[in-house]
Amino acid sequence: YQRRVRGSMQVSTLLLVLAVFVLSFTGTNGTQYNATWESLDSRPLPSWYDQVKFGIFIHWGVFSVPSWGVVGDYAEWYWYQLEINGSQTQKFHQEAYGADFPYQQFASSFTAEMWDPEQWVDIIKRSGAQYVVPTSKHHEGYTLWPSAQSWNWNAKDIGPKRDLLKELMTEVRKQGLHAGLYFSLYEWFHPLYRSSNPQDYVTEIMIPQLYDLVNNYQPDLIWADGDWDHESDFWQTKEFLAWLYNSSPVKDTVVVNDRWGSDSDNQHGGFFTPEYSSTVYLNHKWEENSGIDVHSYGYNRNTPAESYYTTYQLLSLLIRSVAFGGNLLLNIGPTWDGRIPNIMQERLLQIGSWLGVNGEAIYNSTKWRVQQETYILSPTAFTVTKQNTNNLWGDVLPAQSTETVIYYGKTTSSQNCQQFCFQDPTCLSYTWHSSDQNEYALMCYGRNDTHWEPIYDVGHVSGRKDHYTISYTTNASTKAIYGIIDFFPTESYVLFPSLVPKSGSTSTVEFIGYGPVSWTYDASTGVTVKLPYISPMELPCLWAWTFKFVNFN
Repeated sequence: YQRRVRGSMQVSTLLLVLAVFVLSFTGTNGTQYNATWESLDSRPLPSWYDQVKFGIFIHWGVFSVPSWGVVGDYAEWYWYQLEINGSQTQKFHQEAYGADFPYQQFASSFTAEMWDPEQWVDIIKRSGAQYVVPTSKHHEGYTLWPSAQSWNWNAKDIGPKRDLLKELMTEVRKQGLHAGLYFSLYEWFHPLYRSSNPQDYVTEIMIPQLYDLVNNYQPDLIWADGDWDHESDFWQTKEFLAWLYNSSPVKDTVVVNDRWGSDSDNQHGGFFTPEYSSTVYLNHKWEENSGIDVHSYGYNRNTPAESYYTTYQLLSLLIRSVAFGGNLLLNIGPTWDGRIPNIMQERLLQIGSWLGVNGEAIYNSTKWRVQQETYILSPTAFTVTKQNTNNLWGDVLPAQSTETVIYYGKTTSSQNCQQFCFQDPTCLSYTWHSSDQNEYALMCYGRNDTHWEPIYDVGHVSGRKDHYTISYTTNASTKAIYGIIDFFPTESYVLFPSLVPKSGSTSTVEFIGYGPVSWTYDASTGVTVKLPYISPMELPCLWAWTFKFVNFN
């Protein structure tokens, strides 16, 4: 580590002088951006980002070698957990590798010998994703490019002996996708960051690396992270962003997120970044980021099959994000030797199959005046399932109500829990935990959102009011409104309460992937679409079905 900072002071000083110099220049769009959040936030978001909707996150680094974590933890935080005395990670490490095996020694085993960037990008492109964001440097400090500030701790010097970032970004662009990158501002164990003057780390390591990445790799998107220890003034990120917007080689096209300091999260930047979250932002561009693994971005060998999101769940996440004006950045965690795990490949290709049919409701779309609505087919009808599987809420269930979870308390039977849900008009599904669920024993929960899937998300007994959720988008190029339903009703119709046909126009409804369908309108109930009589094998897709409305308000 001491050798990593050798010679960086002169380089960083020159870069900082250049940065101050170029801040006086004006971008080609004629606007001068100053190093203040007010000025930086006035920059319009480049249009490509809002149009593409779906991207792929890639967490790949030295952490991909041990590829282990307690289920519920981030596997890419292996080194951090390893340094906690008595942690499960430390116990695993000592048993698997020995107490004298340092984390840094994993780097030589990060070989990527089976890595084929063309194959990776082909799979990503077939998923329907339009942009790619790999981790150029995670919190461990190991870089996927030959950083001069990370001597002998980068992919060119140790491990695969390749500039992984350059090869991947080149292939991404070759196949017509947008190439971004993730960058961690801090490094857990860098000696300068842990010194009495951590500002030296910023000026000698972090800032030079950012300039290097922008000038030599010209990313379409910079996804900053690791900012929470300090505000943006400490990280000098406002000055960097002013240069990025005014004078960098990507000044007119680059998009950035919000993680540039503890004062900027969900406050400043091009788009906000809720993480494994149900949060939406109607008045600012945002992007949900989530793994296919329910708990981890980095590949975790310890993850059981039931802790991967199903295709239905991932499509629900994509559709909800787009309906509320956001994007989805879906993560994959490759292995140390360069393979995308098969279960992740399957999920990606299934999403791509769905987008191949329904893409016009997603790409280039905007949120409509109604984003989602739920239609309860029968308030007294419950679909009930019994399972003994993990619950949706992670390690600890809330003993109180939250935004989407209603805690009804403890009750001795599932029937009582069902009754609580039945009596609550906001409740769409319930879960009751039997006495063998430890600290969750006899707890009764309801949900007022649409997140329900019996295979994975139930405790002991779960039920759902028969309903479907409609997610709406609109597309200026097709001049249509799209209604996407998440549940194919057993009835012969689907009701869209918020739609009204335009008077004096010929209004049409199309079942995407099937063709035109008949419909009626009633002022008290909305538009009723008659479903065609087709077998399940004739359905245009397996999950979530889209209806296109032309000349409707």
